[in-house]
Amino acid sequence: MFKRVRWAIFSGLLPLAASLVLLAWALNRRRKQSARPARIVLPVTGLPEEERVSLVQVRVVPEQAAPEQAAPEQAAPEQAAPDDLTRIEGIGPKIAAVLQAAGVRTFAELAALSVDQIKAILEGRVRIARPDTWPEQAALAAAGDWDGLTALQNALKGGRRM
Repeated sequence: MFKRVRWAIFSGLLPLAASLVLLAWALNRRRKQSARPARIVLPVTGLPEEERVSLVQVRVVPEQAAPEQAAPEQAAPEQAAPDDLTRIEGIGPKIAAVLQAAGVRTFAELAALSVDQIKAILEGRVRIARPDTWPEQAALAAAGDWDGLTALQNALKGGRRM
């Protein structure tokens, strides 16, 4: 009798397992096909196959003004290279990325912000941050006073005054 029960279980599970494998294979195949870009050929009569345009191949390039039309005052101001904000004690790579996404890229820009403004930038993005001394540290770094910055950071613990 045990053999009959085992056979009944096995004979019922084998088709189920096979159908699950086939379903997984079909879903994986569909996922791979949908990841490929669609190639849509525009119907154009009278053109050979080589001259038909595919939508995948079409690139929209914004118009650029001719050099004689561009006014010098309209040129975008060249932005300074971003500073390494992680040199400020209490700022790690994640906080530096959040600040740069908010437009704070240099020590001078960070020094110009108040502690409340920095907290508003970090709110909802970073849970643990104590920016109490960041503007002061950034002002020293912007001025190039690395010895003063090191002395201040030695007096801090975790970016806070002791």
